[in-house]
Amino acid sequence: MDRLREIAGGRRDEANGQRQWWRNRSVDLFVWLDDAGALVRFHLSYEALGKQRAFVWRAGQRSAEHLDVRGGESDPQHNRAPLLDARAALRVEQGAALLDGLKLAATDLPAAWGPQLVAYIAQAVSGNEGAEQPQQ
Repeated sequence: MDRLREIAGGRRDEANGQRQWWRNRSVDLFVWLDDAGALVRFHLSYEALGKQRAFVWRAGQRSAEHLDVRGGESDPQHNRAPLLDARAALRVEQGAALLDGLKLAATDLPAAWGPQLVAYIAQAVSGNEGAEQPQQ
């Protein structure tokens, strides 16, 4: 997995804070930060085995959720957005490979929240959702 690069033009979302967009050829990462720069939400999407998947986390959750991204309506007469579906299975080897790649790609993420984000995804990959919450 190549390094994540920030896409300029983050914007303020009153409900969720400052949004930043990071991406590489494999993933799109959206993060929301509060006024102090702390991580309050993230959405990391990627494709595996021909299916779009996502890890989603909000403040207060112990680990990220792993979800399928179901495509929106294919009929041009309907404007339906893609939906997140909780039925996503994550195979152990697939999760480990994604996590290893993310650890390498995340070296350019800010130290204030990058390691925390990787820890939330690691908990989801390991199935260790009852573990201690990563330090903020």
